[in-house]
Amino acid sequence: MPHSDQMLTSVSIGQRCVLADINTEKLNEATRRRLAELGFRPGITVTITQKINSGGRVVKIGSTRYAIDGPTARQLHVNPIPA
Repeated sequence: MPHSDQMLTSVSIGQRCVLADINTEKLNEATRRRLAELGFRPGITVTITQKINSGGRVVKIGSTRYAIDGPTARQLHVNPIPA
């Protein structure tokens, strides 16, 4: 799937997005595996619930919230869902 024009880190709090792509080339194997275990796959819907000072984000998938560090969040490419 091609990269969208937006990184997860550029999306506003409260915005719902579809995860379009994960730039796995810049993530180590443990991080790639952990994202997959948590359900981070292209096509899922995530909601940005909090911005963290280090550039990270807290996102919600379904009813579960996950904290994503800044370097990882910059590798997640999303397509915002219009309100």
